[in-house]
Amino acid sequence: MVTIKIQSQGDIINAYLKTLGFEPEAALQCASVLEKNFDESIKNGEEIITELDKRLLSIARKIWPLSEYESEQIVALFKLLYLMNDGAAKWGDIIFYDKTIPEDLYKIMASHNMSQAPNYALSQMQPQKIEPAIPQHWFRRLLHFSSKKAS
Repeated sequence: MVTIKIQSQGDIINAYLKTLGFEPEAALQCASVLEKNFDESIKNGEEIITELDKRLLSIARKIWPLSEYESEQIVALFKLLYLMNDGAAKWGDIIFYDKTIPEDLYKIMASHNMSQAPNYALSQMQPQKIEPAIPQHWFRRLLHFSSKKAS
């Protein structure tokens, strides 16, 4: 079991960045820069993670503005695609700042447009006419053909 010693905001941010695929040195460097952007009032680990997720949510909403996903779902989708496309190496921590989205990031993320299926609705099924597997006129031809052979 791995234990993480958390002593500061930077440690929490560092661990968060590592879950997004950042190398340890890059995560440490980006964490120190991100830590400076947080208010001193945010001390709790959950509040820090919530703030980082809010920043990812704002970018995800720009990429998928018509998505009907819940906030947690769209952030999870963004994180998944960021990991799958090696986002830490390609784009680094730019996703946490309110800047324009790099064009290649936007194209990759938008190409994975996932839409939800509509909600199901129960309804009464109407009786359907069951047709025979072999149409009747073919069946008659078979009988007629076999009766000619017999005679």
